[in-house]
Amino acid sequence: MAILLFEYVTGGGMAAEPLPAGLVAEAECMLTALRRELAAERVLLLRDARLPLTRCGTHETIIPVASEAEFAAAWVRALDEADEVWLLAPETDGILADLSRRVQAAGKVLLGSRPEAVRLCGDKYAAFRRLQGQAIACVQTWYHEEVDAGLQPPWVVKPADGVGCEGVRLVTRKDDLGPELVQPYLQGENLSLSAVFAAGKGVCLSVNRQRIEIEAGFFHLRGCEVNVLPVSEWQDPVVRIAAAVPGLWGYAGIDVIVTADGPVVVEINPRLTLSYAGLQEALGAAVAPKILALARGQTDVDDIARWRRRLGRGRSVEVRA
Repeated sequence: MAILLFEYVTGGGMAAEPLPAGLVAEAECMLTALRRELAAERVLLLRDARLPLTRCGTHETIIPVASEAEFAAAWVRALDEADEVWLLAPETDGILADLSRRVQAAGKVLLGSRPEAVRLCGDKYAAFRRLQGQAIACVQTWYHEEVDAGLQPPWVVKPADGVGCEGVRLVTRKDDLGPELVQPYLQGENLSLSAVFAAGKGVCLSVNRQRIEIEAGFFHLRGCEVNVLPVSEWQDPVVRIAAAVPGLWGYAGIDVIVTADGPVVVEINPRLTLSYAGLQEALGAAVAPKILALARGQTDVDDIARWRRRLGRGRSVEVRA
C-alpha cells in the first residue's frame, strides 16, 4: 500500500509564491510528527524544492516540486500511484475540500474527512448554524449586517473560510467592521480537543490549552500545551459533534472557549492541527496507525475509545508554533 502524504504549504501548493516562514514552521511541526508515525509505511511525499529534502524512514519517496507546473504534474502522478491519501491543507478558498473531492474522484482511499464535511466546517457561518441547530453550545456568529445593535464591543472579526488565526482581529469601533463574520469577544480559557471520527461517532484523544496572543489587534496562535486535562468530561461534546457532522472522519480538532457560563465551540478543524505535533509524546502511543487501521477496516471508533482509555492520563507536552 502506498500512502500519498500531501501537506499543502511545504508540498508545492505555494510553489508560485513566497513561502511564509510562520506557515512553514507550523506545517513542518505537524508533518514531521506524521512522517515519524508513518515511517514503517511506503510514503510518497511532495516537497517544495526550496525546503530540505531529507527522507524520514527507508520507505519514503520524496518528489521535489520547483514550480506551479511541476506541482500539477507531480500531484497527478503521485495520486495515480497512491492507494491512500492523507491531506494536510487549509480550508481557505475551498482548497482542502477540492483536494478531498479529487482524491475520492480518483477512486483512492481518503484518510480524512469527507468533502461535504470539510466544506461545511470551512464555512464558519454554515458550521455555526449546523451546531446551533443541534443545540450544541457555540459562539454566536453573524454577518456584519446582522449584528444586533445592542451588542457591545469589542468584537472578534474573522474571514468566513479562514484557517486558524488567519485574519482574525479584535475590533472596538463599529466603523472598523468589514465584510467578515462577527462574533462577541468572550473572556475565558482557550482549549482545543484532539479527536478521531468515523461513521457519525467520535472519541476525544486529548484536551489541549492554546496560547493565543493579540498583537496590534490581530490574534496569533503561539503554541499549545497538549493533554492538559482528563478527556472524560469532553467526550460528550465530541460525540454530539460527530452526530451533527457525520462526514467528519479521521483526526480533527475542535476549538473551544471555556467561559464563566460553560464551554462553547468556536470552530471545527477537519484536519491535523498543531496539537497533533505533541500527541504521540503526550499519550505515549502513535495515533496514525489507528487512523490507517480505521481506513482498512481493522478497527472502529469504539475500539479506539477503549484503546484511549487503556493509555490512561499520559502527560502534558508543550508545542510551539
